Amino acid sequence: MKRLAVLLLPLFLALATAPAQEAGFDLQAAAGYSATDAGEFSASGKLKGWFRLPLSSSARFSGSGYLQVGTIPAGSSAGVDAFKAAVDELGFELAIKAPVEGMQGFSFDLGRFPFEDPTGQIVSTPADGLGFGFHYPNLIFSFRAGYTGFLFRETSDVAMSLADAGRAASTEVLGPARFLGLASLELPPLFGQRIGLSFLAQEDLNPESAFVQAGAQVYEPGKGGPLDTQYFTLRARGPIAAGLRYEAFAVYGTGRILSWLDDAASPSGHSYRFAPIQSGLFGLSLALPLESFLPQATVGLKVLVATGDKEASSATEGNTQAVFHRFTPVTSSSLGLVYSPSLANLAFVEASLGARPDFLPGRFQAAAKLMTFLRTTAGPVSEAGLDPASTSAYLGTELDLVASYGIYSDLGLLLTLGAFLPGVAPAGAFSTAYAGSHLQFAARLAVTLAL
Repeated sequence: MKRLAVLLLPLFLALATAPAQEAGFDLQAAAGYSATDAGEFSASGKLKGWFRLPLSSSARFSGSGYLQVGTIPAGSSAGVDAFKAAVDELGFELAIKAPVEGMQGFSFDLGRFPFEDPTGQIVSTPADGLGFGFHYPNLIFSFRAGYTGFLFRETSDVAMSLADAGRAASTEVLGPARFLGLASLELPPLFGQRIGLSFLAQEDLNPESAFVQAGAQVYEPGKGGPLDTQYFTLRARGPIAAGLRYEAFAVYGTGRILSWLDDAASPSGHSYRFAPIQSGLFGLSLALPLESFLPQATVGLKVLVATGDKEASSATEGNTQAVFHRFTPVTSSSLGLVYSPSLANLAFVEASLGARPDFLPGRFQAAAKLMTFLRTTAGPVSEAGLDPASTSAYLGTELDLVASYGIYSDLGLLLTLGAFLPGVAPAGAFSTAYAGSHLQFAARLAVTLAL
């Protein structure tokens, strides 16, 4: 990875110094301390480069990426622990206003760009591919196809299956390979509300050597099969009353998963066979401005509920029944600063308060989030430490504080503080023997300089 970083640095320098209308670097230095199952101090340096190169009034070439000196644990004899590098965006964009009568705009992009479903909860990752957008006065249709197999392993967020986990733990340069296809339709407003429909499909393109073969009658620990999934989403958003706004969505997840199922004809009593997936994800967000009480402040509430499967043998794959009911997102989630399990077999409730007070010069904003984590079934979740005998739904509560301060236009500070209190058995699901069953916390201070 060090040699890869050295090779990418000249590319970022050349792109960011091209005769573009917009280009630049951000240099960030950060230090933090986390205490989960063990305390650890870390420090990092990150160089981000980006550029926007106009090709015409409607077309441009753009890119962004970063190089990072990884965490430096306190007392480490190795000094620098790792290098990371990523190209987040690199491609061609075309946007044409009113290409034909009755159409407001047409857009096309080709290359590496962010790939995200309308909810932002199923998939959020860079991907290599193409996208189209057709914009009408009251209707928007878009389509995007992407491939994740060219993302660097150390920076890929694709984490669905045992094959993905094996790739993440390997020394390979590239991460899990999956094909993604997304079609979205925004319907005309109805009583001031916007309704959207979308369909997302992903196909597992990891190598066959990473999979157990369907029909095998000998159990192979740590290996699973190809995991192909589809997601149908209905989404609504808009104002309610007195400044209160909402966003709600429901996702029906389908697909297939290779499962270790009972088989009377097998000498072992089991065999690997494909089982269908029937799962769901539900979300609701509310936001209310508090201008009359606190200028530039907003209070919010977010609820996410992802179905689980109490019969699952593990938090990754692990189906043992004729139908698998646990929701499985494509990419890992980012919920709390300290505790952030995968959005599977999980109910998440967050109350938040954000404000941009003007009592300091420069740009200052702060947010506080109080979160509660629950299991939707007594099955496993992605994070370790649960008591296998516990049927409690309560996982814990976390409080996060985030403050950013733009001292000057090119200099900013970011402070994040998080504290998570696990729910310990018998009232909670965590085992008392787990090293991380006590209060966990994390703090990080970052300084960013725009060059």
